[in-house]
Amino acid sequence: MQRIIAMLVAVCSAAVVVVAAPGPARAADPSYPAGMYMWLRGNLGQQTTGGKVYQWNDWSGNGRNATMTVDARRPTLVNNALGWAPAVRFSGAQSLNLPIPISATTFSIFIVGQNNNPGSSLSPVLGPGGMSPNNQLNWVGSSYVQVVGTSNNLPVIQAPVVNVGFHILGLVYNGSQLKFYRNSTLLHVANATTTGPWVLAQIGAYYSQYFLTGDIVEILVYPRALTDTERTNTQNLIRGTYNLPA
Repeated sequence: MQRIIAMLVAVCSAAVVVVAAPGPARAADPSYPAGMYMWLRGNLGQQTTGGKVYQWNDWSGNGRNATMTVDARRPTLVNNALGWAPAVRFSGAQSLNLPIPISATTFSIFIVGQNNNPGSSLSPVLGPGGMSPNNQLNWVGSSYVQVVGTSNNLPVIQAPVVNVGFHILGLVYNGSQLKFYRNSTLLHVANATTTGPWVLAQIGAYYSQYFLTGDIVEILVYPRALTDTERTNTQNLIRGTYNLPA
């Protein structure tokens, strides 16, 4: 009996170690561009109660934590969803608020995740909430990404980016061109001139009307268009962390 108990303790201890493994650390990497605006990491900072995420801490140092006070609206943390990495899972009725919204005139955004409902015509990744303007970043069906910027005259743009399966969705806007990437591959370039910042106040929802069915592993935002070298290094670093293809 003592041997059986000892074996069970050893198995449970090993399981705890696997679940708690933090994964590769990247903050000290010298190739990582400075000036992060928001960094919701895939291996640190998800605070949970009953397996549900009530806060996802921002590791950029800017305090842009994502939060949800309503238990029924909290997404679930799924361990080892992408290799070693956990994912924040939105199941069609959950979201996280950004009390300090993303608000950038030029930007670079990288999102690691997947669309779990490719049949949906609107799967909000980042969107409006409360009294914020109707700005959106959506997965559309299985093969498109859509942006909308009603507050800054960013036109409705649909880019051919397959969004099923885990991948890095990358957007880089320099004030005149918006580029869409999947992992490290450039898939679409749209000419667009805006009149102010693109404000996004919520993860996983369009107000309280449409919701994401999908997994978000990481969100990284810069308030500027990264140079090609910076973007390539960032995408390669993220791809290597999660073992994603080019």
